[in-house]
Amino acid sequence: MALAIIQLDSANPRAHGYAAVIHKIITDEVNLSQRSLREIRGLIAGKEVLLLLNGDEIVSFLFLTPLDKKLMEIHSMYTLPQYRGQGYMSKLLEHSIRTFDTKFFAVTFHEHTEKLLSKFSFKKVPFAVLSASAKFTFVVNRAKLHRILSVVSFMKKRRPIYLLKSD
Repeated sequence: MALAIIQLDSANPRAHGYAAVIHKIITDEVNLSQRSLREIRGLIAGKEVLLLLNGDEIVSFLFLTPLDKKLMEIHSMYTLPQYRGQGYMSKLLEHSIRTFDTKFFAVTFHEHTEKLLSKFSFKKVPFAVLSASAKFTFVVNRAKLHRILSVVSFMKKRRPIYLLKSD
């Protein structure tokens, strides 16, 4: 299997095709936050999509959204069912940590994601540890995605976030 990791952007001639595939995957998967095709294309335009490919086939993807110069949010991590349990998401996370000189954080409600993040030394910390600008960008991004109610619920429950300082 010839695997490749790419940071997808609009200049890639296959970007619109990959966006459509990601949209279909997200639409078909009940455990993923639903995203419009327009939103996915926006993430691609912002170079916020990492793909792990087997030839031209998507194996795994994750979205990375900068919140400020020193903090990036990891969200919508997904590996196709036939590739799960083979370490492919770990490869994407390793690549992200090596490539970007930033701290990462992730908000998750899934136990399997918690386990994966803990393998990379992500620690549960309160939302309060984020800078004011990072909190503001996080809330604004969620508002743009029409997910502001989930943010309010998240903050009321004082759920922890997962934070990693990349070395």
